[in-house]
Amino acid sequence: MRKKQEFKPDRVGTGVLDKLWLTPLQQLRVLRWVMFGVVCVVGLLMQDVLLYRINIGGGCTDLMPCLIIMVAVMQEPESGGIFALVMSVVYFFSGSAPGVHSIFLLTALAVAVTIFRQGCLWRSFGTVMTCSSVAMFLYEMALFGVNLFLKQTTVQRLGAAMMTSRLSVLSLFLVYPVLRAISKIGGDSWKE
Repeated sequence: MRKKQEFKPDRVGTGVLDKLWLTPLQQLRVLRWVMFGVVCVVGLLMQDVLLYRINIGGGCTDLMPCLIIMVAVMQEPESGGIFALVMSVVYFFSGSAPGVHSIFLLTALAVAVTIFRQGCLWRSFGTVMTCSSVAMFLYEMALFGVNLFLKQTTVQRLGAAMMTSRLSVLSLFLVYPVLRAISKIGGDSWKE
């Protein structure tokens, strides 16, 4: 008679991501993009629940556009542009976006500034912050211009729009360390 084997080897490949036929590096990159999305959704919740109550000079921080633009500028134009498009659609359908034009403005500015940064500037902390700040300022001013054209605001609100752009640019410095730490998951896309 044969004895039953007491040793049974562990199963291999029982993870959820193993069935997707992704390499470990690809799994880490998927995790990075999921984490970027989670941070943006948490930023959207913080903006809607907490930050809208903080009104300084008629303006308040636009955290979600800050996160979208910063992630897009830190990544390559192709992947950053897709991320900007997807998250700006999420931003619009959450009910927090000022209008459907914010999808186009966020995506176009994020892609344009990322292409400029990648093609003309060295990759560093200073260029990421400068390009993100310029994109945030242009986004807020373009948003004000579109709303002025649609007669949803008046010229007297320009000071509040300028204050919103200043507060949003300042918040870029607060979100950078978090986004930089997430961007290291799956290997650096670039080194500072």
